[in-house]
Amino acid sequence: MTTMITIYEVAWGAAGLIFALGGARALRHATRLAGGSGPSDRSWPLLAAPSIAALLTLGGARLHAMLGAPGAVWDAVLDGRFWTLAAGAGLRIGGGLLLATAFLLWVVPAWSAGRLSGLAVLDAIVPVAGLSIFVGRFGCFFGGCCFGEPSAAPWAVRYPTDGQAYWNHVAQGLLPDAGGPSLPVHPLSLYLGVAAGLSGLAALGSRRWARGHRFPPGVAASCFVACMSVSRLFLEPLRETRFLDTVPAQREL
Repeated sequence: MTTMITIYEVAWGAAGLIFALGGARALRHATRLAGGSGPSDRSWPLLAAPSIAALLTLGGARLHAMLGAPGAVWDAVLDGRFWTLAAGAGLRIGGGLLLATAFLLWVVPAWSAGRLSGLAVLDAIVPVAGLSIFVGRFGCFFGGCCFGEPSAAPWAVRYPTDGQAYWNHVAQGLLPDAGGPSLPVHPLSLYLGVAAGLSGLAALGSRRWARGHRFPPGVAASCFVACMSVSRLFLEPLRETRFLDTVPAQREL
């Protein structure tokens, strides 16, 4: 059985690579600014920290999705199918970001030989995180997940037959089950990607401003969280959530 690699996997794989390499460079630079000599001293594990954080994001996102159906998880444990379920589809990025943030905030500072605090680590990482999410969201767009509600906006998009948006509209009685594209919907995944990218840029600017004014670490991380939170507050109401049991569940990234 052959598994085709889709644009979704390629985009999020590229996002993970950007975060791993860009994050390593950012942490190395931050360590040098703090008085370290980079990876040649005891802070060398910093280069691996973003890669580990990327893996934790993936695992946490899958765990978050699984916890949405605890009964199914328990049944899988009893039947010896837990790892099969864990390897299945469905991701919730909230759980992934929470797990990765805990790792960066509490574990990684020790790898900097005391030169970086948890907030300093986050300050260095969040601009790269914004760029990574921006790239990954194109995978969501082309994969047909994280789509929005029907819209008459001129930039609204139609997804093809057999896509999640199409079957969602069929299940709601908005379309006959006779083939054809979905109704025009908000390209929510692109909105979320742009919001993440702009949040990363805002964090980068606030980090430079904070350094120039000798503020303590945490300004860039706080700016990133604030921008992401406000953007999600406005964008989440556009997400299509009216699914019936017969409709494939979207990846809620």
